[in-house]
Amino acid sequence: MPAIPAVQSAAGTLAVTIHTSGQPAPDWTRVRDLTLSGSRAAATMPPGTYRNVSVSAGVLTLGQAGAAVPALYHLQTLQLSGNARLELTGPVVLRVQNSISIGGACGTGIHPDWLRVEVKAGALSLLGGSQLSFEFVAYLLITALRFPFRICL
Repeated sequence: MPAIPAVQSAAGTLAVTIHTSGQPAPDWTRVRDLTLSGSRAAATMPPGTYRNVSVSAGVLTLGQAGAAVPALYHLQTLQLSGNARLELTGPVVLRVQNSISIGGACGTGIHPDWLRVEVKAGALSLLGGSQLSFEFVAYLLITALRFPFRICL
């Protein structure tokens, strides 16, 4: 199995919560934790290092349109639940230190090669209703599979 590179620690100090798409964008260089929690919540998160990202509703967009090289994101945890969607505008590498919980749509069926998820340690939980389109690399334990979910390879 390939070795997964170390996940960097977040340097930011802000915990940001977004409830609607009209909220002003934060200074991403200062963001440590991000929560999207409204049906109209939306954020386009630039590549970088963050601690905890939680999306319970709304859309989190990653990547850079037209990029030939994947945008790199370092996270400690990622949680997608409810009606959450993780969308891509270009290729992305998500490097996660601890755990991932997915209960929403993650990636794009048109370009499953655009999203590579690397988990250093921890667990993957796939919750009912999950729609997954990505390449997955990990040394981990899958702790929960709640049906139905769809994986696009």
